[in-house]
Amino acid sequence: MLDGNASTDPDGTITSYKWIKISGPHSSNIIKADSSKPVVITLVAGVYQFELTVTDNGGLSAKDTVQIMVNNPNVNQPPVACAGADQTNTLPANTVTLDGSCSANPDNNINSYAWTKISGPLTFTIADASAVQTQVNSFVQGVYRFELKVTDAAGLFSKDTVVITVRPESPVCDNSTRAEVTARLTPIGTLSKPRQGMAVAAAGNKIVFAGGSGSSDCPECFGSSRVDIYDTATKTWSTAELSQGRWGIAVVAAGNKIFFAGGEHGDGAFDSYYSNVDASTNKWSVASLSQPRSKVAAALVGNKVIFAGGEKNINYECSDRVDIYDIPANSWSTAS
Repeated sequence: MLDGNASTDPDGTITSYKWIKISGPHSSNIIKADSSKPVVITLVAGVYQFELTVTDNGGLSAKDTVQIMVNNPNVNQPPVACAGADQTNTLPANTVTLDGSCSANPDNNINSYAWTKISGPLTFTIADASAVQTQVNSFVQGVYRFELKVTDAAGLFSKDTVVITVRPESPVCDNSTRAEVTARLTPIGTLSKPRQGMAVAAAGNKIVFAGGSGSSDCPECFGSSRVDIYDTATKTWSTAELSQGRWGIAVVAAGNKIFFAGGEHGDGAFDSYYSNVDASTNKWSVASLSQPRSKVAAALVGNKVIFAGGEKNINYECSDRVDIYDIPANSWSTAS
């Protein structure tokens, strides 16, 4: 039985389900492929992948896949080696434990384990290379890769690797000859709306906190338009609004002007992407990137403001676009 009941829609309702097989043996038949929990029959030994497409009341859709492995009980299955999670170690501590106990075999007939170092510095010692768990010590700084080979009683085997990163010993900081200065963090106020992932920059005597997400006021929880402005001279707060509520905004300061460019609105699953560029001095103006995108890199180079790359859509497609704003000429150009 396939089960798509964990599918959700944050701002509407799911109106349809559609299951299809996208890979695997020819033998299979989906009963009620347009239901949330169909049954698949006539399976044979092999690995199948089924894709679920859900569509909401606004016509938007999303997809997910599930893998089904069908084993033949009359055929010995190879083991699955698992060398454990990668580890990081900082000298002078130079002992780690290699653990292959997450390895598995459908036939429960693992016969042997074998650990070998396949790359990294020459200095190391494996306590017992044939044990499922063993210690390795005498490391030096560097990156080691160890391979685990798991073999079953029929001679079938598989391999997995684990990376051990050994960092140098941290230098001891001697403060005996340094003057100590008493410092503290001083609260200066409260944002008008709680949120995360804001774009923050300073220009002149203003510190500006723009956009973000996570506000308790939905739909602003998926991207806020709020701008909080702190004046360091008068120690006062004021607010403004971006042209579009969003997060993932690029920010760069140029002289007394701050640019907030691009961004997206949504929860990461069904997002809208924007090309808006909001610029602030003592008043706001709006321009546009040549391509809507989020998480853009921004920098000031001479008298030009550059916005490069970014994410174009929820499929994580990346942009090679570069938008260039010439401040004296008040003009835009593009490159790649």
